[in-house]
Amino acid sequence: MRSQKDFPETGVATSELSIRCVEFHTYTAGGGLMSLVHRDRGSVLTLSVLLSSPAACEGGEFITWTRDGTRDGTEKVHHGMQRGDGIFFHSEKTHNVEMVTSGRRHSLVIELWRSCRATGREAEITA
Repeated sequence: MRSQKDFPETGVATSELSIRCVEFHTYTAGGGLMSLVHRDRGSVLTLSVLLSSPAACEGGEFITWTRDGTRDGTEKVHHGMQRGDGIFFHSEKTHNVEMVTSGRRHSLVIELWRSCRATGREAEITA
């Protein structure tokens, strides 16, 4: 990993980051994530990887928005991903998965946050 402030927009060096969570998401017909304000609060960077083929479902496209916060006056940014493609983004950026109308969509999501370092039996946040 790089050692300096590799992601200036976050103000955090990669050496300060560790994995917060790893999630396996499955969306079926009628499923999606279209909350008006969905963000990965508390994390710094998020990686979302499409594990299924786009042909395995209708809908379910990963989208972000031209501005964070409310969607009024903003436009969707479609990320036409293929199996194995990932998008790495600032966790506080509003992002969604459009409704799946048929089939299944699988993805892997990894969130990074500021590291903890072990000090005996306790962990100390280095923030």
